[in-house]
Amino acid sequence: MGIPGLMTFVNNRSKWVMEPFYLHDSYLVIDGNSITSQIYIYYTKGNCAFGGDYDKFARAVGIFFDQLLECGVKPLVLIDGGCELKKRNTGKKRLLAKIETAGTYTAHSDNKFFPLLLKEVFKDVMKEKGIKFAQSLLEADDDIAAISKILNCPVLSFDSDFFIYGVLYIPFNSLRHNVRKNPVGQGNIMECKIYKVEKLLKHLNGIHQSLLPVAAALLGNDYIDSSFFKDFLSQIKYPKSGSQNEQQRKIEAVFNWLHNHSLNSALEGILRKLQERHHKRILTAIRQIIDGYTSLSPCMLIPLGFSKENILKIQAEKTKKPFEFKGDIENPSSSNTMSGDNPEFDDHNKQDNQVQYKQSDQEIVDDGGTAYEKRLIKLLPTWFKEEFSIGNFPSYFIDILGGNYYMCPPQIEDYSYPSANAISFKLITVIYSLLKSDVNKSRDSLKLYIRDQRKNFIIQELEYCDRILPGIRPTLSNLRELPLSRRKKILEETLGILDSTILNNVPEKWKLYLGTAKYWCDEGLGELCTYVHMYALLFCMLFHIVDEKIGFHRSESYFNKKFGPMVESILKTKKEGVRQSSSNNVTIIEAYEKVAAEDCYVIVSFFISNFNITPDLSRNPKIFNRTIVHAFAQFQSCLRHSMQLNALLGYPYKQTKPAQLFNGTLLYNLYNNFKKRKNIEDYISLVLQHSESMLQLYNCLLMTGKSLVPNLFNNVGTEKKFRNNRKRKQNPVENEEEWS
Repeated sequence: MGIPGLMTFVNNRSKWVMEPFYLHDSYLVIDGNSITSQIYIYYTKGNCAFGGDYDKFARAVGIFFDQLLECGVKPLVLIDGGCELKKRNTGKKRLLAKIETAGTYTAHSDNKFFPLLLKEVFKDVMKEKGIKFAQSLLEADDDIAAISKILNCPVLSFDSDFFIYGVLYIPFNSLRHNVRKNPVGQGNIMECKIYKVEKLLKHLNGIHQSLLPVAAALLGNDYIDSSFFKDFLSQIKYPKSGSQNEQQRKIEAVFNWLHNHSLNSALEGILRKLQERHHKRILTAIRQIIDGYTSLSPCMLIPLGFSKENILKIQAEKTKKPFEFKGDIENPSSSNTMSGDNPEFDDHNKQDNQVQYKQSDQEIVDDGGTAYEKRLIKLLPTWFKEEFSIGNFPSYFIDILGGNYYMCPPQIEDYSYPSANAISFKLITVIYSLLKSDVNKSRDSLKLYIRDQRKNFIIQELEYCDRILPGIRPTLSNLRELPLSRRKKILEETLGILDSTILNNVPEKWKLYLGTAKYWCDEGLGELCTYVHMYALLFCMLFHIVDEKIGFHRSESYFNKKFGPMVESILKTKKEGVRQSSSNNVTIIEAYEKVAAEDCYVIVSFFISNFNITPDLSRNPKIFNRTIVHAFAQFQSCLRHSMQLNALLGYPYKQTKPAQLFNGTLLYNLYNNFKKRKNIEDYISLVLQHSESMLQLYNCLLMTGKSLVPNLFNNVGTEKKFRNNRKRKQNPVENEEEWS
């Protein structure tokens, strides 16, 4: 998250510290977590309220990387790993903030809410594009900065921490997302602005670069709260307010004070104004912050594909000794007095001379920050570390292994029901039990931070499961030695498809998705998960086939302008010709392979109309139904954890690609559409009447769905019908034009 106010501070001085830059023909180290968020916020035209329009996000990410590659840029993407222990309190605060936001979110909310599977989709696109990426064991910022310095190339992020690292830094908001010819050379370029630390130091009256991490500590970042330095900050001189807010005045005051000091004298000056009992811990915190900002570990170059020989050479040349304070912790020298008296400054907060430190020592700093990482490295099997470093596993696996906790990310849900993540407890238990199978001798339980029904989080404990499957007691160390067939059984038993042969004739890329759908229905059968949801989920699977056959289309006006005459011609031919009857004696694979492009063209308008918020909802926000979204949020939670269990087991099933199968807005609209039909299957047949091959595929999918969860479809047609106060002049099933 960076340092509060520093981005604004630098932006206000951009003409002095930033310069125009043509990005081309170089390495570019990308902060994966930051850029994932920025692309979603600014370039994905999706609807956040319905759980995620992953197809639109995947397209935006693809365009982003295509533009970089077009300019000869070689992206190196680093993703965050687990949460460091000293950041756990920050994680709790963010979890509470997300729960609060999700609880009041509507289809008309202006702010963005990140959907559950965003990182998985980002990784999928990178794999498809051949982009090199790696995942740090803990937070990636230090590794990003180290690689940038080693390769002497820019960092792309939107995090004010990179103003402190001293790297060549391109803020994401300065990057113009269009490619143009290089005006001063060959090839293409993307215009942006680049930050150089030398310019900031010059603007700050020649402050030494070694003092920037001290400024970060005083101003507060994710590792230490600036309130710990309240005694110190109350006694330095603040500039007169002018047009600056309090945080901007504080930043300027800190830099003005630091420019009169060396690193050691600055630390002595800070310690003199703090209670002696906190000296050691505060100094440890600052030392860790300094080491983080100045470290040059090249280890993450290995999963990015660089040779070990080059890395060893870099390590020998670039490794720096950790910072050591050259003063007396108990009795800081009084020879270097606080300096910076100036008539332009006034005294600030003299009354706050004494501070009561209510936080525990653990909250100030975890003395074993580096030790924690070393303990993790020692704890983890080699195969796990290798697969984690290439991004196969989610970051929270490290939180489970190192801290025995998991902060369940909230979604847009109906808060009158328990968290949507509760449906995944069985999946999470198996993941936890496999991860802790080497070390959990006392059989501790997993602490699950999860939403309650009062916009707060509670700690739900999940018990360790000693026996995953009868006769199978794998440990994390030997998990990869277990035959793939037995690992597959663990997944199938958990999903409830162990004895099912129904999925045998399903395309490999759909098996895990449909297996997850069965788990979702079995665990949520009743009020929230109904056959209407399943009809919608299966129909939603068709949209990617359309994209695959005829391209990505989400604008009806553009599609009609370009393809309207052709669609009319196809429909005319179909109406004049002999209608082909669909056969039920084909497998899903056979039906999938027979889908014709012309059948996709005629169905595009139906999909496009359902990819967007309906006019009724646009006019009346109150009709937004959170309960519908909640049921699909449960499915997303099931999908997330089944995918992650699948990865932990070494992919016994081909991994699901959410961007190809899940569009939250489409699902919401399909559900509402299907719910009011007297006969959903007749209605779908009408919708697909001119797309015979697509209808055949859907019928095959539906037969599979009914075989997987027969109990779900037992009550088809017996539910209380949706009430509509407007009398219909025609039966909707008989009205051929209504679907379009």
